[in-house]
Amino acid sequence: MRFTEHEMTTALHGFVKAGLHHDPDQAEEIWRTMPKFPRFERISMVGEVILPVFGLLPDIAVATGEQPTFTDEQVAAALAPWLEERFRAQSIAHAEAEGTALEDAEAEFTAWWAEAQAEVVAEHVEFVQGVLLHLPVRTEDAQPADAAPSAAPPAAPAEGAGDPVGSDDDLPDLPPDFVVPDHL
Repeated sequence: MRFTEHEMTTALHGFVKAGLHHDPDQAEEIWRTMPKFPRFERISMVGEVILPVFGLLPDIAVATGEQPTFTDEQVAAALAPWLEERFRAQSIAHAEAEGTALEDAEAEFTAWWAEAQAEVVAEHVEFVQGVLLHLPVRTEDAQPADAAPSAAPPAAPAEGAGDPVGSDDDLPDLPPDFVVPDHL
């Protein structure tokens, strides 16, 4: 799924703020008075886990004025293989550091994953859905680049018309789906 930078930032901030206090007004006050570095740390911790997951979610059509929503099954289907690979890689890295035979580590991981997969995936689905609840409604000007309406090609200059200084021709060629980030 393609999300805009604004959508991802809003979801992360909303989730972190919701964890500060059960009253939204109190949470906002705590956030406002919190020093910048602790705010950054909280956003960074959530973002490290959630941002890769956002790219795994299935592409769905989201109409302007609606909030992107995903079923638990959609999130679980996207997460399960990703989580399995992450945990497998961690298990193998730990085995290599400990000097354990890789075959033994793989067998141990496979047995653990067969037993723990449902619970691990369910916990991560709950976390991801918690963040997704804070996605803003999609606006017309906040469509992801691949869903943005294509711009009409510029008109060709008239023959004999010189290239005036400062014209758009001295700008680099940008891809047709280029979108200025929301924060600019």
